[in-house]
Amino acid sequence: METEEFLAIGKVAKLLGVTPQAIRRWQKEGKIQETRSPTDRRLYSVREVKRIMGVRTQEQVVIYARVSSAILLAGQTFGFEKPLTFGTNGRNGKL
Repeated sequence: METEEFLAIGKVAKLLGVTPQAIRRWQKEGKIQETRSPTDRRLYSVREVKRIMGVRTQEQVVIYARVSSAILLAGQTFGFEKPLTFGTNGRNGKL
């Protein structure tokens, strides 16, 4: 039988790119399960951290950028294959 590996809250927070306070909040909300050490430290299984990482990679991210209409009218591409368009995101204006 394999021994399960656990990580401290600071290491988990660093891996997930959040603060330890966010990890504590997620635990209170039931989003992540914790185990306590004999000295009452919060520990998280590697399996649980990987599960959360999978959940986080499925989240959608929306980026808002304001661009001058004068730049758009000039047809600037800024390294993109097609010129930027005003008022759409390339999918008929739907996110």
